[in-house]
Amino acid sequence: MEPVICPWCDTEIVWDEEIGPEEECPHCNNELKGYRTLQVQIDPATDDDEELSRYEEAVERVLDEQEEVPECMYCREFMVLAGKQVTPPNAFQPNVPDTVGQPFVEAPFQVNMYVCTGCFQVAYVLSPEDRQKMIKRLSR
Repeated sequence: MEPVICPWCDTEIVWDEEIGPEEECPHCNNELKGYRTLQVQIDPATDDDEELSRYEEAVERVLDEQEEVPECMYCREFMVLAGKQVTPPNAFQPNVPDTVGQPFVEAPFQVNMYVCTGCFQVAYVLSPEDRQKMIKRLSR
């Protein structure tokens, strides 16, 4: 039996031969059959396993260095900090809620960009410093 790889989170799915193949991924709960699934044959003669193993080891080392390790909202794999992005004042139009009367996030501010190690989705999170500024503004 060939291994089944989830097309959404790239996780190998091991299933019981008596029960049969899974209809949805037990890791990310996405549908495995139907119009959204594409079956791809992978040449087993390649050294992809070794490369994947080195990738996973490197990811573990990077995650060990991070203070925050968010979980991907799509596949629940851990995300690595790729860097910071600074938003200059002229590139951001803040929202001013009527109930607050002022913006609760003002530029310049920084966001941390995280990349999922499984499905490579990207997520942005307000930097810790700018989170504190937002809390102070909203608590006034």
